[in-house]
Amino acid sequence: MVRTVRTILTDLAAVCAAEELDRYATTELSAYASLRQLGAQQVVCGYLEGTGDLARTVALVEQTGHRRPGFSLTTLLSVLCNRCITVPFAERSSYNDNFLKRNHDESETEREIRKLQGREDIGVYVPPLEVLETFAAAQPEMRELFAATITTHGSDCRGR
Repeated sequence: MVRTVRTILTDLAAVCAAEELDRYATTELSAYASLRQLGAQQVVCGYLEGTGDLARTVALVEQTGHRRPGFSLTTLLSVLCNRCITVPFAERSSYNDNFLKRNHDESETEREIRKLQGREDIGVYVPPLEVLETFAAAQPEMRELFAATITTHGSDCRGR
């Protein structure tokens, strides 16, 4: 089994103290210039999947990306919504099944490209309102933009 930073963070969350996990995730995340980079997304997804704590993930990104444009909360929200965080698991499988039916001839290479484009689901579900409240608590002035992002990406995710 290939161990990625995402699987390592998920596993570490179960056995490490919170401070140790945060230190490791911060170090890994600091290596990237933007949350749009696949490696940074893997760090964020692994951290969130391991902790199950969206507010803590938001705080980690704010701390790590302080004054770095590629680490804005709007970018984080887009990344998480692109990975279907606001779509319940039961609904995701039907969307993924529909995608596979439409793309039954998709090669292994094409599936890998989808993963590299950040179109791989996250192993966490958070209701849309809770996502909105968490992000708005961190940046209240961005509430409307956050709400629009959640709505738009939720629709996109359902179209897969």
